[in-house]
Amino acid sequence: MSVPPALAAETDQSEALGRVINTDVLALDLANAGTSQSGNLSDPGPNSQPLNVDLLNENLALDLGSLTLPLLGTAEERGLLDLGEAGALSSYTESLDATTSTASAGAVGDGGGLDLDGIENGTYGSANVDLTDLLAQAGVDGLTDDIVDELSLQLGALGSTATANGEEVTSEYVVADGQLVISSPLVGDLSTELNSALTDVGTVLNGAVGADGALGQVTEAIAIDTDLGVASVKAGGGTIGLIGLDAALDEASTSLLAEPLEDSNGLVKIDLVNGTIAVDLQALGGPDGLNGLPANTELLDSETIGLITGAVTEALGTVTTKVGEILVDDVFNNVGLRIELPAEIRALIATANVDIVVETTLGQLAGTDDSDPTIEIDGNLLGIPLGSLLSALEPVVETAVITPLQGVIGGVVDTATTGLTSTLDGLIQPVLDTLSPVLSGVLTQVVSVTINEQPEPGYLGEDSFTVNALSLELLPNLAAVNVDLASSTVRVSDVVAEDPALSVDPGTVNDGDTTEVTGENYPPNTDVDVQLVDPDGNPVGDPVTVTTDENGGFTAELLVPEGSDAGDYTVEGTATTGETATTDLGVTNDSDDDNAAENGDDNDGVNGDDNGDVNGDDNDGVNGDDNAADGDDNAAVNGGDNAAVNGGDNAAVNGGDNAAEDGTTDPTITVDPDTAAPGDSITVDGENFPPNSEVELQLTDSDGNPVGDPVTVVTDDDGAFSTELEVLEGTEPGDYTIVATDEDGNSATADLTVTGSGSGADNSATNSGESSTGGSGLSGGGSNGSGSTVSGSSGGSGSLAQTGAAGTAAMVGLAALLVVAGAAGLLVSRRSAL
Repeated sequence: MSVPPALAAETDQSEALGRVINTDVLALDLANAGTSQSGNLSDPGPNSQPLNVDLLNENLALDLGSLTLPLLGTAEERGLLDLGEAGALSSYTESLDATTSTASAGAVGDGGGLDLDGIENGTYGSANVDLTDLLAQAGVDGLTDDIVDELSLQLGALGSTATANGEEVTSEYVVADGQLVISSPLVGDLSTELNSALTDVGTVLNGAVGADGALGQVTEAIAIDTDLGVASVKAGGGTIGLIGLDAALDEASTSLLAEPLEDSNGLVKIDLVNGTIAVDLQALGGPDGLNGLPANTELLDSETIGLITGAVTEALGTVTTKVGEILVDDVFNNVGLRIELPAEIRALIATANVDIVVETTLGQLAGTDDSDPTIEIDGNLLGIPLGSLLSALEPVVETAVITPLQGVIGGVVDTATTGLTSTLDGLIQPVLDTLSPVLSGVLTQVVSVTINEQPEPGYLGEDSFTVNALSLELLPNLAAVNVDLASSTVRVSDVVAEDPALSVDPGTVNDGDTTEVTGENYPPNTDVDVQLVDPDGNPVGDPVTVTTDENGGFTAELLVPEGSDAGDYTVEGTATTGETATTDLGVTNDSDDDNAAENGDDNDGVNGDDNGDVNGDDNDGVNGDDNAADGDDNAAVNGGDNAAVNGGDNAAVNGGDNAAEDGTTDPTITVDPDTAAPGDSITVDGENFPPNSEVELQLTDSDGNPVGDPVTVVTDDDGAFSTELEVLEGTEPGDYTIVATDEDGNSATADLTVTGSGSGADNSATNSGESSTGGSGLSGGGSNGSGSTVSGSSGGSGSLAQTGAAGTAAMVGLAALLVVAGAAGLLVSRRSAL
């Protein structure tokens, strides 16, 4: 199979190509007809494209020598393919990096995976490949007109996908169903001939009941002369006739043609009504039908065609057995026999002439029908019905009538069925002798069908991989034309792509000067924003936008704005496709040299004697021993101890004021209602906490002591939560506070008043930190609507308030911290006065 060359850029390190239909005649200008492609770095995707049936109908036809055949058929014109719900078919490609590519085509869902649910639900319909016109092109139409006049492949939904990840390539395909349908006038004529054979059976049966027939002669010879005690009976010279023969033969014909003939393996079904042979291609596959087959499985090779012709022979051979079963069920067991015997009955001085009537079936006589014949006396004696004589007369009639008929019915059945068998053999064998060699010779000349085709190399050249769910080679013995259905191809580089990189020259510049920025390994022909960033991470000046060349490189002049502070800066280069790189740039100020004079001799007076008092003895205390606070001792303030100041405590200081600068807002909580009795539920709402983080809720008394165990909730994507809590039984009345603290130490509070009966003496013990062990506080009772979770104590597991040494230590630590802070303030004050 040939494909258009180089769909991606020459510099792309990975490629993917997905096509619903891939054929030699599909040119690049029809690439949107169910074709997707991607390449890294030029167009990594993901890309998808539905099949544009109208475009294909208008532009594509197969040149088959003297025949030009439309690729897709319409209601008005026969074509090679009818793709069912073709508009639902699509392709998908994605090449995320140099070593990863994915391609899919056909019945494809979101993300490029095979849509197995849609296939199961019939979303994609079925496809039909009409091979009839190829018979003439193969030069066999004159031979086959009376044997095979139509040939087609009927396929379920198809799809394929391939993924290359480094050296590993995986692929999958699906062919939901498959049938080879052969229309044969020779087989269609069998139905007429079989009906004629059934009519011949009727002729045999009619002859059997005639005067010269076996059943007619037995009935005529019947003679009865018996004394029943109450009466004597004489009868003989009876007649016999068939009941319902024509209706039974019609039913037999319907039964014979209603169900297709089938071989024991279910490979072939033959419809005698329309003369079609349907080959179940799934039965030619493995346990999963046409799926899961090895790569490049040829479906119609000499072996499988042999299986097909053998199955056709077996299926047609079942006609004789099937007709025999139908004769029993629909004819022998349903066709009735009526025997009438004229009789004279004498009772005392009275005499009556009556008819003894026996009704039975061919099956009852032959033993295929388990029901019993009926016997009636048609007449009366002096107006008195003679039914009372039946019980005595039945054994006589069975012996005189039924038994002789049973003796000859076997011969009648044998005559009918033996003649039918000979007739059927004479009908079927010529069909088999003619059909089998035609199937063997014609199929291989018209089409070659390959499942899970994996051609080498793939359709994107060396080192590429292709999987076609199904591939058709039309007229393989002539100028073959290939048509692939659901074709996926991938190619990746065996070398990992280098990350984008930046460099600057010079590496240090004065403010107001420029540096040349060089970038490489970016996506080709892609815009890159080059931005100067100060030491604090803030952008300086406007970015410079530059477009990379075909190799992913660029150069750009970057201006350091005049007045920029000296320091270590960063240059960032960010592509519109997301790739980024950075490099360092030093910035200096031209004013440094000029200032030397200002800070030198001219400044000596300022920094010399006059300043001596300030920087000398008087300042010794500050910058000398006393200033040791800025040394080792102060390390503690700015180190671990100061972490608390600059952490949780400082959050409050820098929170509100800084909100305008950094866009953050202090966390808050609210309680509704803010007054509740033990056993009541309250709702606590929080916001402005870190998203998707845990927040601990703690009830504290008026002295700040915890009451009960904390409850933990998890915030949603916006940093909010809403949870329902219960004020536990046993919580003493009074004023409480709910404290919400996140994982970073940020907190918020809300007041809660607990009401209820109880003496002041009891409450004072509780609120002073000496909580009873009966259980008090809050219990988690719910979660917010966005999936946050709540954890906490069960109903009676409240914890005691914290008192004693731990509280004292905390107060001492706070006092020490305030002393240090005061000293630091004094130091700043003194320095400011210098």
